[in-house]
Amino acid sequence: MCSGIWIALKIINILKMNLFLKITAIFEGLTGLFLIIAPQIFIQILFLSKVEEASAIFIARIAGSALFSLALLCWYTKDSIRLLLKILLFYNTAAVIIAIYSIFNFSLKGIGVEVIICFHLLFALWNMLVLKKQRIN
Repeated sequence: MCSGIWIALKIINILKMNLFLKITAIFEGLTGLFLIIAPQIFIQILFLSKVEEASAIFIARIAGSALFSLALLCWYTKDSIRLLLKILLFYNTAAVIIAIYSIFNFSLKGIGVEVIICFHLLFALWNMLVLKKQRIN
């Protein structure tokens, strides 16, 4: 699955920073909105587990609002591009590490975990390429 996404990224010009930021904004914005509006359904689809406790739903909605805020930042940013790219690299790398950790330590299951790892790993790689190009320019 990851290789198919990687090939698709190679077909388009993966080093275009604006494209990277806009696609990040779309994915994270949709994820954030889904977590805000229907966290139980989103978690059930991704992880095949139910969330019923009010505190977990609250935290999911807070995480959703943070993701949506990140999406807005990516969509509207014009200044401090390198700083934003470094922050996004941290976020994508942390998401991969947390997902892998959760698989091994909490037996987290579901296609959603694999999707999260693939997408965030590819976005981290893409992010590094964009940062490298920014440093050269």
